[in-house]
Amino acid sequence: MAGRSGLASAGDLPTNDNDTHGGSSGGGGGGSAGPYVDPASVDACSDVAVRLLPEGDAPPGAPPRLLLLGHNEDMTSDTQGRVYFVRASMPGRAAWFALTYAGELASTAFGANTAGVAFTLNALYPTEALLPGLGRNFLSRRLLDAASEPEALAVLGVDGQATGRSVNLMCTQPGRAGVVNVEVGPGGSYDVLQLRPGADDWYFHANAYDRLPQPQKTDNSSVHRK
Repeated sequence: MAGRSGLASAGDLPTNDNDTHGGSSGGGGGGSAGPYVDPASVDACSDVAVRLLPEGDAPPGAPPRLLLLGHNEDMTSDTQGRVYFVRASMPGRAAWFALTYAGELASTAFGANTAGVAFTLNALYPTEALLPGLGRNFLSRRLLDAASEPEALAVLGVDGQATGRSVNLMCTQPGRAGVVNVEVGPGGSYDVLQLRPGADDWYFHANAYDRLPQPQKTDNSSVHRK
């Protein structure tokens, strides 16, 4: 499904006037190709959701059809030695764990909290950014405080976002356990794909729009990984 939702207005969060994922306008839509981007200059992260079948895949004692999230984090060499695993606990909020780059908010990669909400994240590259607009790091940090899947989806659909990303969102709460993929575009447009229990045993996403009608920059890395 596609739509818009709002947890807060643009004025409720800091804005980012210098988001690096904007660019010149380009044609296309629905994941169509735009200006070419050198793969060496962009992220090459991959997200995967895999449902382990009980017949030999899952470890002993695992629940039926155990669902795992995986993330491959690729970044430039100048970040070596500047990446940290952060655990945080604050009164009145769920404790959380996330991969974090020095000097940045958690997390542009992955994180999870004790409320049963977890996510992995990939950068996407729309040809135009909304500037001024909300930087994705502010919203990713807010995801770590989400107490439920509906609250997390509301964060991902907030109006006024500067650029785009893909998020595999997992909930482990009773009655809502499962995974959705959310593609987000500038302004807060988004598309949600529900992974169906018993039907979708794996899902993969690279650094390119698959469903949301969004002109985008393309790179051979994402094409090859798909």
